[in-house]
Amino acid sequence: MVAGHIKKRSECTDAERLDVINVAMPICVFGCDALYEKRYLKVVNGSIIVTNSGIADVDAYLDSLVGRRAPGWTSEREKYFAWHSEQPVLGTS
Repeated sequence: MVAGHIKKRSECTDAERLDVINVAMPICVFGCDALYEKRYLKVVNGSIIVTNSGIADVDAYLDSLVGRRAPGWTSEREKYFAWHSEQPVLGTS
């Protein structure tokens, strides 16, 4: 587990950076952190949605997450998840 930012720290205002309890969350570095960073995994209103990566094994894993409730979601964090969900997918490079 690592401390991950829901909204990229570099994109946060000073006030958002100080809102650590809502802008950051513990996240598994093995899978979800990387998938979230590349924006293959997004959270909308507390539910996980995915974008295909183009890699069969990764997409199979992502498909298993669709519709699940994101354990880190709270109404206080929604504005940060909303910012993230509006960002484009970064790709595999």
